[in-house]
Amino acid sequence: MSYMVRGATGLPRGSLLLIEHGKGVQIELWDGELWITQEGDGRDHVIGPGAKFRLEREGILLAHALQGARLTLTAPVPAHYAERIVLTPAGSVPHVLYERSRERGGWLAGVGHRIARCWANLYAPHSQPTVAAL
Repeated sequence: MSYMVRGATGLPRGSLLLIEHGKGVQIELWDGELWITQEGDGRDHVIGPGAKFRLEREGILLAHALQGARLTLTAPVPAHYAERIVLTPAGSVPHVLYERSRERGGWLAGVGHRIARCWANLYAPHSQPTVAAL
């Protein structure tokens, strides 16, 4: 199960998307092309229309729009899914899309969501869908 973090977000060519500590967040690219680099990963990724990219580790992720792009962000938990998500359109000022410190529920709710996220990150990527027989 995935929860919508940000639906159909446009990134003009040259825009930057920053995700801090968002392990498990998935980027689904509808249009355009993104160059993605992730802290602790020596590889860079270039994805095109129809591609999905899931953050496999904590740290900072930068996505640069090589062409005008439209994407959707989803997460395995309903809240507290990243430290911060910032969009900087080309030639403009940064716009904070999400900041954990502003999330409702306070510190204790954040702990519960982080435990759920840890659980989902440990088991969900490896699970296989099944069909229950009636």
